[in-house]
Amino acid sequence: MSLSHRFRRELNKCHVKASMVHGKYVIVLDGIGYSLDQIPKGKVRTCYAAGLTQTQFEQLCANVSPTLIEFKNLLAHDFSAIAQMENLIGLSLLHCPMFTQLNGVERLSKLEYCSLNTCMKLVELDHLTDLPIRHLRIAGGMSKPLWLETLLPLSKMYQLEELSFANVKIRSGGLAPLAKIGSLKHLSLPSFFPKEEYDALHRQRPDITGNVAPFQRRRNTFLKRLRLGYEALIARVTPFT
Repeated sequence: MSLSHRFRRELNKCHVKASMVHGKYVIVLDGIGYSLDQIPKGKVRTCYAAGLTQTQFEQLCANVSPTLIEFKNLLAHDFSAIAQMENLIGLSLLHCPMFTQLNGVERLSKLEYCSLNTCMKLVELDHLTDLPIRHLRIAGGMSKPLWLETLLPLSKMYQLEELSFANVKIRSGGLAPLAKIGSLKHLSLPSFFPKEEYDALHRQRPDITGNVAPFQRRRNTFLKRLRLGYEALIARVTPFT
């Protein structure tokens, strides 16, 4: 089982427990729900936290040291307190709408898995540089893309093996920095980058496996078949002149 699937399975168990906890915010540590004034200090395996304010987020980071954590609907604009969770191996952010950068993450020297899902104000990835992340997933919203300034910081991620984008667009530099990630083995990309960028990436890194613009390929095949079918129909019903 891959690292990402193993962590995702553990987090899903936290979700089941979290659904049984009621209140304005939710904190589940190793399958047990707590309020902030009851959380046990020290190391835990898993932590799931939803709906925390900036103050609550900082309080949690100061008292708990998990190996794997997921934040959902985090209402914090400053992420720097995460640096106190020095034992983190896996970090997942889901629907966190307020911060624009991941300051503090650069201190997480053990981080191997990172998922950034619908963090719609996030614009730069500089704080991920030089971390030992092996699996990185970045996703925009269902109907709205996430706009990142550049992918250049990823070119310095020397242990990155799996990279996945979903509904992500880049303002500067396009996909070119991805070819410089020497450790990259598997890549999944959305379909709306220019075709020349996919082609250039494939020429430079033919060793990378995965889905590169799968929807584009399917769409082009579908449109071609539709056009041929339409032309055949017209040819059948149009009289010779």
